[in-house]
Amino acid sequence: MTAEWFAGLSPAHAAVECGDAIHHLEWRDGSLTAADHEDAEGDRTLAALGGDRHTCLAVLDAWARHEHDLRVLVLASRGPSDAVRVPDEMRMAAGGRAAGGRAAGGRATGWFSYGAAGTAMAASMPRQARLTAGMSQSFAAQAVAGARGRSSDPDDVAGAMQLLGLGGGLPRRLCAHVAAHWGARLAEGDDEASRRRAELHAALHGRVVCAVREWLDDAAVPVHVDMIEPGDDATVRREHGGLHVSVPFRWILDVWAPGLGVVAGAFTLRATRDGAQIDVHGVSPDLSDRHMELSPSAVE
Repeated sequence: MTAEWFAGLSPAHAAVECGDAIHHLEWRDGSLTAADHEDAEGDRTLAALGGDRHTCLAVLDAWARHEHDLRVLVLASRGPSDAVRVPDEMRMAAGGRAAGGRAAGGRATGWFSYGAAGTAMAASMPRQARLTAGMSQSFAAQAVAGARGRSSDPDDVAGAMQLLGLGGGLPRRLCAHVAAHWGARLAEGDDEASRRRAELHAALHGRVVCAVREWLDDAAVPVHVDMIEPGDDATVRREHGGLHVSVPFRWILDVWAPGLGVVAGAFTLRATRDGAQIDVHGVSPDLSDRHMELSPSAVE
């Protein structure tokens, strides 16, 4: 992963209840910081000695644990039609409640339990199964089983869910961080990335499907998604009354994360940056090619 993976993402902020005050978290250039804790390590030491627990620092610690956690992409929202509401009980279990109490526009996607190892992830499986609709049953089963098998610590899953309940665009930045890490490993031919290819494909599939259905304003259109190799040509073609989309895993980072899935009525196949300019290559609903040049201010 290069140092520039975050170049297309603008700063993001969120407020959390920390003790009796409202504190602010800031994500910028790939890092999350707690602006109201000038001496974070000192505050951690005091908390360990019996002082008040600081929600801000709990969030920073959870972020560090999950910034490479592929389960984040399994649990997170895929797009506007897939909003996630994190139950208040889950927020509190993760070490603090986000200000506001619920994700904006959220709808319940299932109640999570964290009383026994693996239970929290298992509770998310019906939602994951729905989002993998359109894949072969065997492919969806591989992706879901792989995610469940890696949920050995229920409190750790609770920490991931707390992060996904933060506002201000932070959940999408966390997803971008995870996607950048695994995209780089996949491009390098890393063995673990190859073993987890079904999960990577599932993460890509759900986000492409949401973007395509938003693009066509059709929540039922069949969409088949192929995860192609880096450098292969991204394409869209009509197939069996639906669409067949072929894009690399990095589409999550380059297109989905900065909110470029649909631009000016076109579905984006790839987005590249050249200095201050963003080149967007996509297709119109009639599948004719579209090329647009955007300034960073037009993104998010």
